[in-house]
Amino acid sequence: GDPRLPASVNAEEAWNLVIQVGGDEAAQTLLYVMARCLSNDSPLEKVRIHVNDSLSFRGLRRHKSGDYRPEQKRAEARRFRLLSDIWVTARDTVEIKSGRGTRKKQINVTSRLIEVAVESEEDFTSQKVGGPIRLPAIVSADGNDVPYAVRAGIGEWAKPYIETPDSVKKMLHKLVQYDVNIDAQRFAMRFALAIMFRRVSGAVTIGELLQSARLPIPERRADKFKENVEDAFELLARDGLIAGWRYEGSDEQLPLTRWVNKWLQWTIVFEPTAAALSA
Repeated sequence: GDPRLPASVNAEEAWNLVIQVGGDEAAQTLLYVMARCLSNDSPLEKVRIHVNDSLSFRGLRRHKSGDYRPEQKRAEARRFRLLSDIWVTARDTVEIKSGRGTRKKQINVTSRLIEVAVESEEDFTSQKVGGPIRLPAIVSADGNDVPYAVRAGIGEWAKPYIETPDSVKKMLHKLVQYDVNIDAQRFAMRFALAIMFRRVSGAVTIGELLQSARLPIPERRADKFKENVEDAFELLARDGLIAGWRYEGSDEQLPLTRWVNKWLQWTIVFEPTAAALSA
């Protein structure tokens, strides 16, 4: 496995780890898989996802031939493999025998973030008898394999989300449409993930919120960064992912210079929607 990955994380830490190791693109791939799986009658079963569909959903431009370049497909396949290498531990309840009846017992269940099988475009049936055996891989050592599709499913850690698929699915379908190449939309995706996985709610300071969303303060153009943060919340409110937001005590004006630390101490109040709270 990837040496950067811990043995296991909880569901609240999973998305932070995905962003830390795989970036916003990997987080968006995870959201796409969750959205596809939660729309199924049996959410824990694998769904077949064409690599092209995963790439086009993110709005990436195709080659003039009409297809994506092989290196783009391999990069997306590496993101699927990264997600599969992450193990998540969650709480679950099982029925165990107790006397003549049963009783409920709380247990920990560790499962992969997503389960993945990969389809390759290379023909492995044409290998010569007696020659070296090459098994299909997401990315081969020589880099020649071009992934065509994946069969992906979410692990059992996601059972709480499966129990409320309609509300969560609505949130996910909105999130996967955000363009991670646009700052305000990337921030909106991270804030929404914080709402879903970290239960961010009520009143928090700007500094706490940015830390939860893993968004560092830039050294330059802090005014533009602040504008993108506020635009991100407008996006979430517009799309129904939060009920609304406001600064608490924002009658106080920020100084003209060296205002960032003051802004980070401001409290932001927002109300998650019923969908977020039930996730």
